[in-house]
Amino acid sequence: RSPVCLSISTIMLKVSTTVFLFAVVCTRAQGEGNDAGFELLYNDSLEEIVEPLKLNGTVPSWLSGQFLRNGPGRFDMGKRNFTFAWDGFAKISSYKFKNGEVYFQTRYLGNKFYNKSVEINDIAPTLLFGVTEPPLKVGLPGLMSHMNANNVNVHRFGNGTDGKKPLFGAVTDIAAMSIFDENTLSGIPFSWKDKLITKIMSAAHPQYLIGDDSVTVNYAATPSLFGNTTIELYKVSQATGMKREVFGTISIDSLPLIHSFGITENYVIMTLWPVRWHMGCLMEFKPIQDCMSWDDKARSTIALVPLDGSNKVRYFFGEPTMAWHHLNAYEESEKVVFDVNACRNCASPTAMKNMDIRILRNKTARDSKLSDTADPTLRQYTLNLKDNTLVEKDYSRKASDGKWYNTSLLPRFNNNFRGKKYCYAYLETSANAGSTTDYASMALLKKNLCNDAPYAVWRKENHYPSEPQFIPRPGATAEDDGVIVDAVLDGNRRQTYLLVLDGKTFKEIASIYTPTVQPTGLHGQFYPSTPPQIALHTIKSP
Repeated sequence: RSPVCLSISTIMLKVSTTVFLFAVVCTRAQGEGNDAGFELLYNDSLEEIVEPLKLNGTVPSWLSGQFLRNGPGRFDMGKRNFTFAWDGFAKISSYKFKNGEVYFQTRYLGNKFYNKSVEINDIAPTLLFGVTEPPLKVGLPGLMSHMNANNVNVHRFGNGTDGKKPLFGAVTDIAAMSIFDENTLSGIPFSWKDKLITKIMSAAHPQYLIGDDSVTVNYAATPSLFGNTTIELYKVSQATGMKREVFGTISIDSLPLIHSFGITENYVIMTLWPVRWHMGCLMEFKPIQDCMSWDDKARSTIALVPLDGSNKVRYFFGEPTMAWHHLNAYEESEKVVFDVNACRNCASPTAMKNMDIRILRNKTARDSKLSDTADPTLRQYTLNLKDNTLVEKDYSRKASDGKWYNTSLLPRFNNNFRGKKYCYAYLETSANAGSTTDYASMALLKKNLCNDAPYAVWRKENHYPSEPQFIPRPGATAEDDGVIVDAVLDGNRRQTYLLVLDGKTFKEIASIYTPTVQPTGLHGQFYPSTPPQIALHTIKSP
């Protein structure tokens, strides 16, 4: 071949290579990564580690206590599959910290729903968010079975200071909950035995009284077929024999989705978003995703319910929106201030239907169908108690890397500042981190709410974090003096590890791998080991 032909070939090769590299760079810049291992978040994780397993790695020696997480861990039973991402059987994971060491356990929650399903080698008939394949016939016995996956959150009832062993509950938005032993992670039979037993709905995020974590606050309600629905707010503790005692009520034409709520020293903040349950639909035994709707004519209603039992409820009205999760709330100069992760699209019927496992496991499908629904942003509400007005303010989504983070799901803060004015929030962006088109692009964020400074960002390609948990250092005076712990899936290694970040610098302190994959954990809680150690004894249902 002539030198001229060789030169032309060389030039064409260089041009082709340049074009290819340019295309790759552009694709990466747009966020279209390979999402290695992302599908593992929504696959079965059948391995159980019943006995505490010491992990290789260390954490700060002052870190002492237990980090418990809950979430779906299995999406089939026998020949039937769940199709909705939040319908899997609950799997509890535990990280215990002592003298710089970490001990790990993970086990399926042996609750009524799981045990019955194993017994019949099929998904037991009960109220579910989505449909199953093949379809499951629920019927009235299934609707009234008081069974559910209990796969959303963990809540401790009691703190041990009264000499009684705390009860650990696995909870969701269905009022029926499961109790489990925090040392073995095995389920313990439990059912409510009070006048609220017929109520179906509750919040997956109960609250404690400010300054007293021995008393839990929540609500119970059943959507009404005819007339208004009554929402009953209650307090419960081991001192009352786990009997729920009502201190306030709200009457509303149709029951909203109340996944969480706020609390201050004197008030419960019930945010009644325009996302409504329909009892008639549920009575037709349809899945929950079909029985929730967005009411375009309704405003967001905030009901301020006094904790003193007077039931002098005050109402405030804001723009139609929705928030899955509250952060903190506090009272200041005859005002009540609270922060939420506000959104609109994330609660639409389309968004709910798109939380289909088959979509989440498919990159093309999730990038095209889910990205538009991942729109939460941090929002502050200020309720003026003098003139009964409301002010709404959105925080900036810009981060220190110059990019915009358009999701702010799963927010947490320093629990030592519950009911107090605070500055720092810690969040997981569960989709489209850095304004990419890649739904699986995820990150952890730290936000200064006091000056609305850009987010601090922790992010690694093909690493998928979950809800962060801030743990304050004992004796700390600065609000962000502590660590963030988080369970992260390393998609490249196909293993989950415990990530530890410095609360101040947001820099990595440790990454300690577990021998297994933990699927999409929804929520978790840390409980310090400072309460007195109570001897284990048999727990009987109250």
